[in-house]
Amino acid sequence: YGTIRMTDSQREAIQYFNACLRLAALLHDTGHAPFSHQFETAAPIHSMLADPTTINALWPQDSWRQYYKNIPEQLTHEHYSVWCADRILRDTLQADAAPDLEIEDIIGLFETTNCAPTAKFMTYSKALLPLFLRPGADMSKLSEVSLAAEIQRLFRTLISGELDVDKMDYLLRDSFFSGCRYGIYNLDHLLSTLRVGFDLEHEWFGLAITQKGLGPLEDFVNARFQLYLQLYSHKTVVGFKWLLSQAIGEVVAEPPHKIAVQTALTTHTDFALFTDAYFWEAFRAHSRNRPQSACDRLIRRKRLQYLKSDRDLGDLKKKQETTKLLKAGHKVAMWESEAKFSKISGTYEHLKLLIENRATGVREIDDIKRHSTFFEKFRNTVITHFFKNPLDGGS
Repeated sequence: YGTIRMTDSQREAIQYFNACLRLAALLHDTGHAPFSHQFETAAPIHSMLADPTTINALWPQDSWRQYYKNIPEQLTHEHYSVWCADRILRDTLQADAAPDLEIEDIIGLFETTNCAPTAKFMTYSKALLPLFLRPGADMSKLSEVSLAAEIQRLFRTLISGELDVDKMDYLLRDSFFSGCRYGIYNLDHLLSTLRVGFDLEHEWFGLAITQKGLGPLEDFVNARFQLYLQLYSHKTVVGFKWLLSQAIGEVVAEPPHKIAVQTALTTHTDFALFTDAYFWEAFRAHSRNRPQSACDRLIRRKRLQYLKSDRDLGDLKKKQETTKLLKAGHKVAMWESEAKFSKISGTYEHLKLLIENRATGVREIDDIKRHSTFFEKFRNTVITHFFKNPLDGGS
């Protein structure tokens, strides 16, 4: 639309939001414990994360209210990321660096939080909006509150959404380090087609993609789906996930380790030092006198004996399959692995397609599904793997 002269307030808004986004991206996964997502699958850990004592230790005296409408009943790594980021930002921003940043505006971009935009966020949102609109666009319908909420929603989708920077990173990284090529997609082409879209009539403001980006977007979505199917849900990977979960359970059953883990999950300084190395040493110690344990099999990389896999089994069918394998003389270990396809295949309002009106030369937003049948071809699926359970105690 020609040359745009930015005002000082717009430059300040760009600097402010750039800092908020960069810090949110940097800190949004700081709550991962040892072994990332797998840590939470171990039964004793899952119980600890649902214990009110643990939850209250993280946010004493209702301090959780600044980030949540309701206190969490089951903690996940996303809640720990909020806990860690809050401490890191308070220590850092009070010490030096950027005292003008509002912590709520950074953590408000995280998953699970319900932070309302601050007054500063609302002021900068109003200053920023004209940079994305056509000259002369009527903004009279947009209140400061609704505008700030829309911009916050846009930024949240960049940190954790259907097309976020986290997924863009881990697909290529996991593909490279695993040697599995299913997660490869054209990152540069995809990024070059991303825009900020708007519909002032319906008060929508969010992430949009040009028509040229439809192919790269389809490749990206398919790459993620296939990586879940072919790598994350591979029977060998899943077998070791099951062993890891059991091994963590064996270690945490020992009182000294249980106390150490509980302390790490409720104390910032201990959580910061809580790494995979702690468990690897504990696995080795546990396995020395227990050659048939999950710890021992994990240390020695002894795979589970694979029996079979099925997709989308209901509870009754899983029970029937387990019973059949038990009658065949197998103690059964079972693991479910979900492969999510895309939220775009349903009702999804956070990503739109920009369509150019050839008569007027103006781009208009539209639903992606109206211009692509690709997202109707696949659906989420749950793969259930059955293995022979080598541990004492049966299925």
